[in-house]
Amino acid sequence: MHEGATLQARYPQYGACIAAQQSHLSRIWCGSETFMPKLRAWDWRKCFGGEFWPFSSNHPSAIMKAERLSNRKCLQRALSNVMLSSRSARSSLKLRERYGKRILPMSTASPLLALPPELRTRVYDFYFFDNPTEAPPSSSKSPLALSLICRQLHYETRTLALQATTFRASRWHIAELKAKAERLLPICRLAIRRFELTIGIAEFLIQPQSLDGLMFADAGLASLEQLCIRFVGQPQPYSREGYIASNLEVVLLKTVAKRRNDQLRKIRIVHSGLLRLQLIEQICSGIRRRLGLGCTRDSWETTPKLEGGLFELLHNEKNDSHGRRIQIIFGSTVQEAENQCKSQQALLKAHSGIRP
Repeated sequence: MHEGATLQARYPQYGACIAAQQSHLSRIWCGSETFMPKLRAWDWRKCFGGEFWPFSSNHPSAIMKAERLSNRKCLQRALSNVMLSSRSARSSLKLRERYGKRILPMSTASPLLALPPELRTRVYDFYFFDNPTEAPPSSSKSPLALSLICRQLHYETRTLALQATTFRASRWHIAELKAKAERLLPICRLAIRRFELTIGIAEFLIQPQSLDGLMFADAGLASLEQLCIRFVGQPQPYSREGYIASNLEVVLLKTVAKRRNDQLRKIRIVHSGLLRLQLIEQICSGIRRRLGLGCTRDSWETTPKLEGGLFELLHNEKNDSHGRRIQIIFGSTVQEAENQCKSQQALLKAHSGIRP
């Protein structure tokens, strides 16, 4: 009580927050490999204010030793590394009233960290598996939160977490993409594998920048492997579908062949029911015609598999022994685009069983 009174006298404007945190911090065992639940990390952000980054110097596992510290030492170290505000103090009291003793429980070492590194890697691969045909879980149940538990898990799972994440944007201007990519560390930018671009179908027809192709490599996303172009908006007149197909031909060809996106392997075009399925045939034939006119310096060819709602672009350069194969699939939803071949087979079977 004397320690708490001394700190409250030293920081009178934060007396309420200190009193609330005094009982919390006395129950924390601060180790370098502590399993810290999401609620605890979130509570530290709310109680101590400022921009939260769970592995910076103001994190509990970074500022405290592997020993049970007194309330005074815990609070002094925390208060010396953060900037408190009256808003954070009020937030702490509200959390205390809402959760009571459930907040900041006694932490224990995670059994996951006791496994050999090889087994942990196998667990991570299974845990961060991403199925593009399923909607991502809510943020409270996201598997990406595993990398925010402690520093060790952060360093071990950061790359896998980024690879399993689909990054999204609503515009493809190179300046905006580069500005967003520069917020990440270089090692994080190279770990990004998936990107989804959501644009209005009417805007796609009037934006001249779209005809330059998608310059992900110039924006720092040189390791991108999968791209999803999702169209939203209102259905367009039938007369405009020809213009949409022509623009898509230019975008796809330049993105694949001229913008140094060398790791790109799959492009999904999700039209949300705004385009006809037969448009994929027009896009494929248009790209084949442009390749025949010598629109690219390299040797590219198309392999249509239109019965499955897709076609492929093949790169057959002489010094490239394996060649690049980019799959372009088309559908009203991601699930339809991925399973278009099965859907077509089911429809043919159903129609064949109908008698006139």
